[in-house]
Amino acid sequence: MVNLGIFAVAFIVILVVIIVGRNRLPRWARFTLMMAEVIIMFFAIVFVIFG
Repeated sequence: MVNLGIFAVAFIVILVVIIVGRNRLPRWARFTLMMAEVIIMFFAIVFVIFG
């Protein structure tokens, strides 16, 4: 399993990048980030349940 600290830091950094950068990005990049958010949330839920 991934170290919880590393996972938490990466999760927070990615969230900040998404929130800050969302308004500056073109439409295709927003869609890509939306897909990334879904994947990240899925892994976060799985990690919480099984970790």
